[in-house]
Amino acid sequence: MLKKYENKRNAKKGKGNIFMEYTEYMETLKEQIQNKRARSLVAEEIRGHIEEQTKEYQAEGMSKEDAEREAVRQMGDPVETGCALNRIHRPAFPWKLFVLAVFLTGASMLISLTIDAKINEGGVQAAQVGSLFMVNAVSFAMIFVIMYFDYTWLFLHIRAVYALYMICLCLVWSGGILGNYQTALLASYSVQVLLPVIFAGIIYQYRGQGFQGILKSAGWIIIPFMVLAAGLISLPMSNGAVVENAVVCLFLLVASVLRGIFGNEKKNTL
Repeated sequence: MLKKYENKRNAKKGKGNIFMEYTEYMETLKEQIQNKRARSLVAEEIRGHIEEQTKEYQAEGMSKEDAEREAVRQMGDPVETGCALNRIHRPAFPWKLFVLAVFLTGASMLISLTIDAKINEGGVQAAQVGSLFMVNAVSFAMIFVIMYFDYTWLFLHIRAVYALYMICLCLVWSGGILGNYQTALLASYSVQVLLPVIFAGIIYQYRGQGFQGILKSAGWIIIPFMVLAAGLISLPMSNGAVVENAVVCLFLLVASVLRGIFGNEKKNTL
């Protein structure tokens, strides 16, 4: 890649086209970065550095072409720079956490099978063992999916995700649709856990809109909590989860205001 880049520069030497040199530099640099999302973000950051440095050189008396040429030169070799940035932005697999998860999963399965063996007088049903392995295999598959899932898609389509979430929430809390009480209780808690994630996407959607953005975000999140409050009649034991998620969502909203996500003056807002 480095030889290819040098051949291109030698072929264009003497033409005096600074824009082509700048474009070529950026394209060569981006080719080294494997992470597609990081590629555009890094390119934007490097472009900003070059433009800022170009203006500084122009302020010192250099012509625009010379200033841009020097700014590009100061950035260093695009292949080496791109490779260094690729190492920084490359998704790193958390092996330690993964091994810990495997260990804890194996330990929990062993404990579960031991208890069942004592209950069944030394016998363990093959169907139960298969069920345990299947559930844990799906769980580990979900770990990989979540790790490499592009969450920006979720935020860009948050209204559609919100609508789908509300449908699932209403179905779970409608009563009797999931069979026995324990299954309905577990399902309701699982659905509620997703609520803060949905709310974070809503906050992102209304970022930079000031006080109106805060009101819109609060308005969107009130609706599912109204459904949850109504559902407590059929699942009263789930009230703890409702309170927990309400506190988490309130914390997200306050933290967003304090960090200026809405582009507001936090003192005046709070």
